[in-house]
Amino acid sequence: MNIGSAMADVVIDATIAEAVRAERASFSNLQSVSGCAMAVGGICGSLLGGYALNNFKMETICLLFTVLPALQLLSSIFN
Repeated sequence: MNIGSAMADVVIDATIAEAVRAERASFSNLQSVSGCAMAVGGICGSLLGGYALNNFKMETICLLFTVLPALQLLSSIFN
């Protein structure tokens, strides 16, 4: 989950920098929105991990938390 968060942080920072240069948008607003989105994503990830620990077998959890970061990596590559 930390690797996925680090990848998302790099993509978000690059997107913010590009938007500021292209549209002269307010940097503080974009930074606030991206920070809130990352916080919500972290909360959802923690909740999903807790739910998975209580309700699934270890093999299923391993598969789930291998597939989800792989999807995040692919979306970051093609973004």
